[in-house]
Order: sequence, then structure tokens, then C-alpha cells
Amino acid sequence: MKRRTFAAGASIACASPLLALAQATDYPVRPVKVVVPFPAGGATDVLARIVCQGLQERLGQSFVLENRDGAATMIGAGAVAQSRPDGHVLLFTTPTTFALNPFVFSKVNYKLEDFEPVGAVTSVDYAFVVRNDFPAKNFAEFVDYARKNPGRINHATTGEGTLAHLTAARIAKRLGLDITFIHYRGSAPATTALMSGEVDSNVESVSVAVSNVAAKRYRAIAVMERSFEGLPGAPSITELGYPDLAGGSWFSMFAPAKTPAATIAKLNGALNDLLRSPSFVQRIEEMGMRSLPGTPADLLARTIRDRDTWGTLMSQLRIGNFAGGPK
Repeated sequence: MKRRTFAAGASIACASPLLALAQATDYPVRPVKVVVPFPAGGATDVLARIVCQGLQERLGQSFVLENRDGAATMIGAGAVAQSRPDGHVLLFTTPTTFALNPFVFSKVNYKLEDFEPVGAVTSVDYAFVVRNDFPAKNFAEFVDYARKNPGRINHATTGEGTLAHLTAARIAKRLGLDITFIHYRGSAPATTALMSGEVDSNVESVSVAVSNVAAKRYRAIAVMERSFEGLPGAPSITELGYPDLAGGSWFSMFAPAKTPAATIAKLNGALNDLLRSPSFVQRIEEMGMRSLPGTPADLLARTIRDRDTWGTLMSQLRIGNFAGGPK
């Protein structure tokens, strides 16, 4: 009897990895929920819907987007972290979730180790923009004006500790500029403040800046990664002589920790196939974005690198929760 019991137990133990492999190979077996921790209608939401459609076409199952915004992405990210690790609940997010939140908040309801990286999706460049009647006509003149008028430039941000804020703060620190940061609750009010002349300058996504600059609502004097044909007259920060200030934001996908490696590989393969398709590349480039095909390891390295970079800056500038590293 004991021998039979042991044999049965051994059979079950051996079968479990095979069953998991079979399930991963068959993935997805039901609709996949993609959690976007931002409101509907924003840039993250729009891109996520495009990606969901592309993955649905490649994997033969519905990819259903669910907006779970709030608490600087923590509500949505926390829900995904606690989901069943089978690849049927995914997180579509930005650096806010893993590279910024651990330094902004004293308590975060998840950690990077609660997730498996699937892959980066796209990068999105930032534009440095100024009000139409601002005295400086280009970036060099802006720097000169700021140095001659310390504390007199009011710069809009999308909120303290956001990537747009940190991008501008890094410029100010690097170039020795004393500018006043005016924090708004999101990109829309920050952009509105610039258009109304309430502030002098702003850092915002290229996709937002293109239409407003074309409509002559304000001017772009630099872009933070590479020059963009939709913003003529706005050279890249590298072309301006500051390659160490280059950088923008990016979008990525994560799954709950312990999701089978075969499932992650299948998702990553489908995602990369989409990211390399000419129609997708053309569509996102028109939105001011750049495709980022790569491996899960590439995404993990990018996330850790950004977390270290922005965490160090926030500590130096005493922004947010700067006492120590990520919790």
C-alpha cells in the first residue's frame, strides 16, 4: 500500500511541471485582461489599446483593456501583483510604477520582484516648450535668460516627482538654473497653464506638443531624445551639447511573478512581432513614439537603470521619499 501511494504521489509530482508546460504552450486559453493604471483617453490608454489589438491578432484571444487608475498607478499595479500568475492578467504601465513610486511614497503596495517583465513597448520623447511671448527664442537663450533672472521663470510640471518634473529638474541642476516649479495635477492643466501664460515653460510629451506648436499656442525649443520632424526648429538636447540630459519616458508590459517562463516567452514573441511590423512603427512614429522590441531581461535592466537614476536625483534634490533606496 505504501509503495502504491508513493508511486501515485511521484506521478503527480512529475506530471505537474508537464501540465504547467502544456498550459503555457496553449496560452492564452481565455481572454487576457490588460490593466492600465491610468485614466481612459490618455496617451498610455491609447497606446495600450493599439497593443491589445495587435496581440489579439497574433495570439487568437481577446485582450481586454481595463483602466484602474488612482494612487499614481498603485491601485492597478497592486491588483496585477495579486493576480493568478498564468499570463491572463497583465500590467501596461510607465516608469512611474517601478522607477518613481518607491521614492515618492513611503508605502507602496507592491515591489518590482512581484512581477515578471514581458517587454518594453515604445519610448516617448519629451519636448521643452515655452510660451509664445517668452523672451528666449531658442534653448541657449532660455539658459542665458534663466541665469540672468534667477527664480523668475515659472515652470509647469505634471506633479511633484513625476517624470516630466524630474526631467526639468535635472536640466536645472545640470545647468545651474534657479527656476520655480509650479506643480499641477496632470499634463492637461500644465499645458493649459502654459497656453494661458500662467507659466513660462513646460516639459511635455512630443505627441501633445506637436499639435499645439503647429497651432501656434506655444513654441518648442528642444526635444529630450532625438529631433522630430513635427517640431522643426527644436533640436535634440544632444545636438545642443548636453547628451547626459537625454532621455524620455517609455511604456512596458509586466505579468505577475511566477508566471511560467514559456508564457512570458510566448507573450514577448508576439509583442516583438507587433513592435517590428511596419504598420505599427509608422503609426506610433506619427504619435512621437519609437518602437522598443527586446527581451524581458532588457526591460528589467531598463527599469532598474531608471530607478537608480531618478532615485539618486530625487535624493539629491530632496524630492519625495528620499530616505534610502526602494522599499
